[in-house]
Amino acid sequence: MGYERVLFGRQTISANVGHLQLPTIITTKQGSPVEWISNLRNTGFIAAVDYRFYFKRNKYAAPDGLYWGPYMTYYYIDNKARIELIDNNIAQGTADIQTYLNMTTFGLQLGYQFVLGKRWTIDVVTAGPGVGFYKLQMAIDANGSIEGNEDYLQGVYDALVSLFPGAAQLFEEQKVDVSGKKSFSGLGFRALVQVGFRF
Repeated sequence: MGYERVLFGRQTISANVGHLQLPTIITTKQGSPVEWISNLRNTGFIAAVDYRFYFKRNKYAAPDGLYWGPYMTYYYIDNKARIELIDNNIAQGTADIQTYLNMTTFGLQLGYQFVLGKRWTIDVVTAGPGVGFYKLQMAIDANGSIEGNEDYLQGVYDALVSLFPGAAQLFEEQKVDVSGKKSFSGLGFRALVQVGFRF
């Protein structure tokens, strides 16, 4: 859900909020030592704000036409998943994986807003490169035995990384019996399509 307001001339400011969660993991590859069971908790939100400069060559006044401007987005994810650990087709126990992820991205965007009639709008951001700053916290609470040889532990590590993108940032020593926090940065991108009502 978003709100855009014309400030003066051809400049506007807009803000958006919405629900966000990790996609449900259906299955894992055959032979994996990790089998996904269920999400115990899966929630989060996204918030964004941008400042828009509508080009003077636009036929109509803001908020109609081509625009550019800076933006900031913030993502928060809180996920708790339960997995089963398997060795030689024998269940070794279960583990709960708690994941918190915060992402803040700053960038510039280019978009076009179509005003249909007097009330309806379609807002399209076609290009929005930016720089993202990420904070990841993950904890593993295992029940049962997850001990094994190095090949098995390596297999668990590979499976966890494939299930939970970003986990590799934590497991620098390729161990699964650790928890911790990690901060890192990288490139980001924003693209969206919104339908609006003008009043």
